[in-house]
Amino acid sequence: MQGVWKLREERCKGCDICIDFCPTDALQRAKESSGLGVFLPVLEEAKCTYCELCDFLCPDLAITVIKPKKEKAARVAA
Repeated sequence: MQGVWKLREERCKGCDICIDFCPTDALQRAKESSGLGVFLPVLEEAKCTYCELCDFLCPDLAITVIKPKKEKAARVAA
C-alpha cells in the first residue's frame, strides 16, 4: 500500500519550508497560485518516501502524512 499525503490548502501560506527540506525533492512549488494567491506545494508521488518531514516542519499544520502499511511477512514454520 502506498502512503497518503494530504494538503489542507486553506491552511497553507506558501512558506516553502516543506519544499526546501524535502530530502527526495518530491515537493515542488505550483506554477500557478491558488485562489488565495498562494503558491501551494505539489507532490510528485513517485519520489515521495512518506518520511513525514514535511508534516513535522509545517508551521501551519497544513500537511498530513500517513506512512504506508508494511506488508506482513509470510509466516514460516520453524
